[in-house]
Amino acid sequence: AERARAGGRVSLAARATEQKQSRLLQQELVRMSDTQLQCACEELAPHLLELATHAFGNYVVSKLVTRSQAHAAVHSALRGSVVPLLKHPQGSRVVQAALAELPAGEAASLAGELDGHVLECALDTHGSWGVCVAYSATRAPFVLR
Repeated sequence: AERARAGGRVSLAARATEQKQSRLLQQELVRMSDTQLQCACEELAPHLLELATHAFGNYVVSKLVTRSQAHAAVHSALRGSVVPLLKHPQGSRVVQAALAELPAGEAASLAGELDGHVLECALDTHGSWGVCVAYSATRAPFVLR
């Protein structure tokens, strides 16, 4: 992640990868106005997939998905990567948060990526939790096949 932006300000993506700054950013995200959050989403969007697997960044993505204005950005970032994310310690946490927070249609589209990969993910230490959350959030019948 790039360290600085115009005016020498540290980028949100760089902040998300540092332990103390990640915690502060998580607190800020829940207090941001809609306008501030929109700007934050635009800045973070290109980095969300990478942050989803980062030791500190994953908490920022998980917190971000609790804000409805960020749903589209998080869904877009995770789309196409659900299976590998579920088998990653931090990525699994982010996918679980997304499945629980996203609107039904977006959650179902992410859960749909598990079709044909349920056993593979269920046998994985981290993926097994994601399979449970995917079923709980969507009741997708293919999970039980």
